Amino acid sequence: MTPAQQTSAGVAEGFTIQVFGVRWQVRPVGIDAELVAHLHGLWSRAIVEPDSPGPAVEELVVAPHPEDLQGPEPPFVAFVGTDPEAAPYALSGTVTMHSMHRRRGTALMLHAVGVAGANGRTVALVAPSGTGKTTAASRLGKPLGYVTDETVIVEGTIASRPTPSRCRSSSTRAGRATRRSSPRTPWGWGPPRRTRPWARS
Repeated sequence: MTPAQQTSAGVAEGFTIQVFGVRWQVRPVGIDAELVAHLHGLWSRAIVEPDSPGPAVEELVVAPHPEDLQGPEPPFVAFVGTDPEAAPYALSGTVTMHSMHRRRGTALMLHAVGVAGANGRTVALVAPSGTGKTTAASRLGKPLGYVTDETVIVEGTIASRPTPSRCRSSSTRAGRATRRSSPRTPWGWGPPRRTRPWARS
């Protein structure tokens, strides 16, 4: 059985993901089992076996609010609330920032959108915020595959690492605007591709 095929009971106890070459053991605290299963599904492409070869595992505690923790706050924690629409975005943002912090000085990080062709080769669209990266990706992502809409990590092998979508669509819940993260973006992007190192011709 692959990590992505874990039972709901096992998922509720947490799961291990690898993001930007950093491995995290996600440990839910006070999180509804259904929400944990939803988060697990969104991160399915990044899930790895905790004892498989790779970098050391860091624990990331995921809780609704600070008051849900007992004792001192752990070094790595994500407060995601209880809204099933907002929680995935909150977790994705926290994981991204922690992972980028851990990779400082070890890899080139680009503020970019990444899309991939059927052969797994990835194109990174690098530009400042507000200049149209997401708009361009919304067009290119339909015929191509999604890799990332936040950060592209460039390593020695020039390999791209996919992450869950953080694309946003507006919705209203309890009288306030929220951000929603979904395996399928609002624009109907093509399915995620399995990326591979870029081979220069």
